[in-house]
Amino acid sequence: MAGKEKMLALGVYPETSLKEARAHRDDARKLIANGSDPAEVRKAEKITVTEERRQQSEAEAIERMTQVLRELEPLTGGGRYVFPGARSGTRPMSNNNVNAALKRLGIDTQTELTGHGFRAMARTIIEEVHGFRPEIIELQLAHAVRDPLGRAYNRTKHLAERKRMMQVWADYLDELRDAKNVIHASFGKMA
Repeated sequence: MAGKEKMLALGVYPETSLKEARAHRDDARKLIANGSDPAEVRKAEKITVTEERRQQSEAEAIERMTQVLRELEPLTGGGRYVFPGARSGTRPMSNNNVNAALKRLGIDTQTELTGHGFRAMARTIIEEVHGFRPEIIELQLAHAVRDPLGRAYNRTKHLAERKRMMQVWADYLDELRDAKNVIHASFGKMA
């Protein structure tokens, strides 16, 4: 190609038979005769297959999320939000709603824990205990992580790693619920 010799793998023996290797060779020769680089054609095909798989994975994720939301609908009232505000279903639940629930549980939201504290705690544990990269965590927490060109992130970016991270987090919460890796102690109010 362009006056330079290029090598092209035709397959790995014994997975690729001699007959198949010869057919690949003949296909490559036809591409060269038509002015195409077989390596570039193969690379473009791989990109296309990868993109098709990503789109399929994305479609499956959307389908599953839709199914989960439909299962939650009887519990949430079928409004726009899974967690609607206390006064109006036209707005999402606010941090104040979560803090009010914590107060009803006897938690002092001024000195002990806030609704936003759960997010901060989760982010810290996911990064420091489970070793996930901060940008993956921030993508999942729906914070607009910008790329070097200043564009807001793609909501489907790193979907497989984010899915794995959420499973690790769910398993961790299950362990806590089941009292694994938990130190039981009695903490009284501090004076």
